[in-house]
Amino acid sequence: MRQQTIAMYCFLDGLLTLTRPRWARPADPCCRLSDAQVLTTALVAARFFGGNLVVAKHYMEQHWGQNRLDKSGFTRRLHALTDTLLSLFATFGALLKDVHLEARYVLDSFPGGRLS
Repeated sequence: MRQQTIAMYCFLDGLLTLTRPRWARPADPCCRLSDAQVLTTALVAARFFGGNLVVAKHYMEQHWGQNRLDKSGFTRRLHALTDTLLSLFATFGALLKDVHLEARYVLDSFPGGRLS
């Protein structure tokens, strides 16, 4: 869990640094959490805590010394980064699909049920 969290943060921080447009304002130094920390917390929640952002936020505060941010402030920051997160997933999906050409993808349009 520790190594995966470090890898997520390092990747996201590097990605956000490299993809920030030149014309965009730099990250606000008054923010308590960087964009990479917010996205890492969301991914940690999805990966290890069943999507529970509150538990993931608490974990990041306790184990990584992340600054405290109230629930609504964190949620606002996360929603502001929605496009970034969607772009990240789309890019990774395309990359994995290109790397694994021999893989087959099967979609079950009726999970758990039978057609009658």
